[in-house]
Amino acid sequence: DLPAWRVAAIEAELASTRTQLAPGDRQRGIDALDAAYRRAEALGAPADWRMGALQQLIAAEVDLNLGDSARAHAAELIRMLGEHPDLSPALRLSALTQASVAHSYDQQYRAEAEELAIQALQVARQAFGEVHAEAAYAGMRLAAVLRIKGDVPAARPHAQRAAELARQVYPDTHPQRARILEELARVQMRQGEIAEGIALWQEVLAARVAHYGESSFAAARTRSFLAAALLRADRLDEAASQASRAMADLGREVPPSH
Repeated sequence: DLPAWRVAAIEAELASTRTQLAPGDRQRGIDALDAAYRRAEALGAPADWRMGALQQLIAAEVDLNLGDSARAHAAELIRMLGEHPDLSPALRLSALTQASVAHSYDQQYRAEAEELAIQALQVARQAFGEVHAEAAYAGMRLAAVLRIKGDVPAARPHAQRAAELARQVYPDTHPQRARILEELARVQMRQGEIAEGIALWQEVLAARVAHYGESSFAAARTRSFLAAALLRADRLDEAASQASRAMADLGREVPPSH
């Protein structure tokens, strides 16, 4: 027989699946996930499972712009990290990263987001080494927080280093490589390095087309950013072409939930 907490955990996992559905169902999915999580917690679910479920919950709340709920669950994650120092580095890293994301979308909490991102990068480097996919991703997340805060000069070295690592540790079309290069492109555009930013957006687009498909949501979204970059360079015909293709594809595709 399954332990009682595991039955509740299965309910939570089913609820998590509902958070991936159409927006009209996702709030109900979040509510069901939270309720199932609380039942599993009360029935003695282990800390590693609870932390994983909380991260799923936070990710869904961030997607729906439920900042207060996401931050409250992030605070719970941080408390659990303090209570369970024996958790694996991978779990500590993912928890710190998700907590940082939860705090980064509200200006009032971005100092906390930066501190959590710094801690995540330290854990990544100490546990996995300087040249590792986890270090690349954590560096990118710190760069993103700094950029969102408006401290673009501070973001630049982290974005640059993360991009250098991504080129070393990921295949050319890997989604994480593209996401990390995207962050550097964003920083370059903010710093007025338009030609360099365009070149990176083009590289990211090629990777996403190869991985997801020519007409995918990921490719269409990237085309929209590339179009904006081309517009800033007064490359109007190219910008119009990319924007037109992006609008057509976005009209066909349903975006992923994360």
